Amino acid sequence: MLNSSKSIGNSLTVSSRTKAVRFCLSDGRNWIFSLSTKDEQGNRVCYEGEMFTIIEPRQEIEEIFQRDVQKVVELLYHWVSTAAC
Repeated sequence: MLNSSKSIGNSLTVSSRTKAVRFCLSDGRNWIFSLSTKDEQGNRVCYEGEMFTIIEPRQEIEEIFQRDVQKVVELLYHWVSTAAC
């Protein structure tokens, strides 16, 4: 299992000197998407989505596996394209 991303988010926010940092943690099967930001008072706040797990690939459930992978790719694309704006 992946550990909480709060301390990583805070470190990224400090080191990048930006107001908000989007990132994800993954072990290749489990994915956590997070956002670390600063509120109006300058306090760091970390928002962490629920863990998303890609099922183990097996021939009888190939369609579900492909859907899970597609969802992760779409989330990564959304985060990268939003961050580039």
